[in-house]
Amino acid sequence: METSNYALLCRMDDHYGAALLKSTLAESGIEVIATGGETLAAYGDGPGPGDPIELWVQRASLKEALRAIADGRTRPELASASAWTCATCSESNDAHFELCWNCRVAAPDNRAERA
Repeated sequence: METSNYALLCRMDDHYGAALLKSTLAESGIEVIATGGETLAAYGDGPGPGDPIELWVQRASLKEALRAIADGRTRPELASASAWTCATCSESNDAHFELCWNCRVAAPDNRAERA
């Protein structure tokens, strides 16, 4: 990767956390390139502590990416959302879950029903 137009946003050992951050920034219109983590990923295990993933953004987008992470704008629809209780099994679910973690029933479409 030619890095002259890109800045390193972060290094992460957590493969899933890196994927989540990358996708949430992309939803905010910020292009993110992930590098690293190849060693174990080739075997389907994901990267380990010695093989971190680096997330890169265009230099012009670095401040916006950092600002989006700091103030929660990477998922604006969740900023004011609250946890919801599953109508089927009564389990409490974090606002970002689209399915109940316990019984896999879909979250209500209406935010008012999530309270």
